[in-house]
Parts: sequence; structure tokens; C-alpha cells
Amino acid sequence: MRTAACAVDNLSSYAYLEDALVLVFAFWRSDPAGREDRGRVFSATICPDEFTATLDGAVDLLEAEAAGRR
Repeated sequence: MRTAACAVDNLSSYAYLEDALVLVFAFWRSDPAGREDRGRVFSATICPDEFTATLDGAVDLLEAEAAGRR
């Protein structure tokens, strides 16, 4: 099993990879916009190949958008 962790601003996230990719994240700082989510833990399980395809698609869209603005 491989794991990764990251904490940015008010979000802590973890990823676990075995047969599937499991993404876990939680909001840890209270702010007016997300008060109801503070302390809640969210998770998603996805096939690694599907996750990679989703990221590739997002990169393609962002690159196309950036090229259109030049």
C-alpha cells in the first residue's frame, strides 16, 4: 500500500493506493462559508486508471482554455 498526505490552508487530504485509489479529506478550520463541513471526513474510491484519465482530461481542458486566451 502506498500513502500520501497533504495539508493546505484549511484542508487535510490523504490518498491510499492498493487495488483502488482511496482519497480522504477533511476541513479543519472554521470559516463562515464552510462551518457545517468542519470536522467532517469525506472519502472517494476510484479505479487508478479512471482517476488518471480524469486528470488527463482536466489538463487537456485547462491547456485548451489557456491557449484560447493567448
